[in-house]
Amino acid sequence: MTLEPDACNEPAALALATEVVSRALIGPVPALPTWGPCHWQMARVAALLHGIGPLLAAAGVWPERTEWREFVEEQRRAVALKQQRIDDLLRRLGSDATRLGLPVVALKGSALHLMGVVTAGYRPMGDIDLLVRGQDLAAIEHVILAMDYRLLVRAPRHDVYAPPASELPEAFGEQADSPVKIEVHTRIAERLPRRVVDITHMLTGDWRVGLHPYPDSASAMMHQVLHAAANMSVRWLRHLQLHDIALLARRLAPADWQAFGAMLADSAGGTVGWAYPPLLLSQRYLAAPIPSDLLAQVRERCPRLLRHETERSDLTRFSGSAYWLDPLPAWRWAGGPLELLDYLRSRLWPEAREREASEAFFRQQSWAGMGHWYDVGRWRRVVRWLVDRPARPQILDAIRLAGMQSRPPEPH
Repeated sequence: MTLEPDACNEPAALALATEVVSRALIGPVPALPTWGPCHWQMARVAALLHGIGPLLAAAGVWPERTEWREFVEEQRRAVALKQQRIDDLLRRLGSDATRLGLPVVALKGSALHLMGVVTAGYRPMGDIDLLVRGQDLAAIEHVILAMDYRLLVRAPRHDVYAPPASELPEAFGEQADSPVKIEVHTRIAERLPRRVVDITHMLTGDWRVGLHPYPDSASAMMHQVLHAAANMSVRWLRHLQLHDIALLARRLAPADWQAFGAMLADSAGGTVGWAYPPLLLSQRYLAAPIPSDLLAQVRERCPRLLRHETERSDLTRFSGSAYWLDPLPAWRWAGGPLELLDYLRSRLWPEAREREASEAFFRQQSWAGMGHWYDVGRWRRVVRWLVDRPARPQILDAIRLAGMQSRPPEPH
């Protein structure tokens, strides 16, 4: 796939790079593109946004281009070194939880590592997610604080802990020494867009003492699909999430798929249609072996507009590669007019607790000031969106850092 080197604009180049590098992971590896510097910069941004730099290194995508090969190999090395630190933290958490008689469920990447689903060094992890009982919050906080962590924020969805702040140089890509946060949940639920899908009871099993992953592969799949759906609804899906689903899909036996289907039927009153977009994209981009009868079932229950959008759109549209801000990204996920009206209200007049949690989150992000979007009031953002087409600050910051990396050092 080629474009003239000077025929590059950032949104189009990022979309092109996202699709090319994503599809390269199921082979055959495409020929080396004849891209200009802008497109190769966007390819690095896409690999970072989607967490697939190490996978691209393992697949041997374009090793003949030296700068690209060095970038993805460095991502693989950084992720492997960081995973060693994460493994040490998990061992200590597990030991202390066992000593104190605390049942703790590891989630997402931590769980997939403990289950042997993913290989160390090939799946980036920015934090450790844990699920605990409400009555154990104080005890697990004591354990985490004893590890020289501090409470960063208490949010409606979880408590976030971080090591003491350290001054790291501004850099692009995965960094071996970047801080590892710990997020503690007492509930696993998502709004899609306003209907709550709560799967907490599906992930806990019998609450065994110590640190354990999901009870089984079906519950692991349930959480990965729900998490991917929630990210898709806000246009922040990562290819890495589809990869997790595809890896799990290859491990599930027929009985596991039956258990997964039963879990779907048990979620949010049986409104299983939210599972269709992530399952379909996992099948399309990574040939995930999703049973055809299951896919047909969730397709039939998927809201019509969302089903049409999913079947006609690519990964970029639902992901962090979607360049432009969308103030109402999840409206097609609404199951009916009342839910849609509630979603519109929540976007214009969010509840105080939701607003405070969002503001606390943005204060922690280095990219929040990019594009002067999150540093102004809500109604000023509404007016700006009506008269302009603002870019997403996260993408602007990633492009800026990628440009700094690719620039030759200044002479002294």
